[in-house]
Amino acid sequence: MTPRLVLGLLPLVLNGSLAAQVTVQLNGGYLDRRLADGAAIERQAGVVGGAGISVSPGGVAFSVAAVAGRLRASTERTEDAEYGRISGDVIMPFASWVAASAGVVASVFVTPIGAQRWILPRITLELRAPFTTIPVSAYFASSAFVGPSGNVANRPQGGMSIHAGVAGRGSPLALFLEYHLERLTFETATGRKEQRGEIQAGLRLTP
Repeated sequence: MTPRLVLGLLPLVLNGSLAAQVTVQLNGGYLDRRLADGAAIERQAGVVGGAGISVSPGGVAFSVAAVAGRLRASTERTEDAEYGRISGDVIMPFASWVAASAGVVASVFVTPIGAQRWILPRITLELRAPFTTIPVSAYFASSAFVGPSGNVANRPQGGMSIHAGVAGRGSPLALFLEYHLERLTFETATGRKEQRGEIQAGLRLTP
């Protein structure tokens, strides 16, 4: 590639970057984890914080988000834990009110006993509904985990998550409030059930 060709392509690349819509997110929340494994029941909960970024160079958006925090044990014979999660998704809107996405969630749950790590590929369908009288939109999304994997012998067979929320619109700086629920399913014979519920609030900035 000649220097003249590089210089000729540079304005096109820069114009494409400038045209992309970028949204930065900062959030905090409260996470509650519950695990029933046979006769044993564990519960940990605590404050978490996170950040994310979404880039939409055209019709498709690319999103990355991370959350982490310390969870305190609230049942007997349960350890405190450090929790972290990072997710990435490719989002395709079909209309102003519906979008589909594919991505992956990687999470780690660390106690003094050891660490559990999950890799959860997911597909998601999201519905959006803007209010007509106020600059706020409501949204609901449902995800299915496909082929989850982990570092423990009793791996999940599948699972699902939902999240619902409201967010401001029509302004570069918007508030949002969301509720997340995630459940992992295991072989029926093991009797293991695990879920995480989370409330998040934060800011989204679109310069």
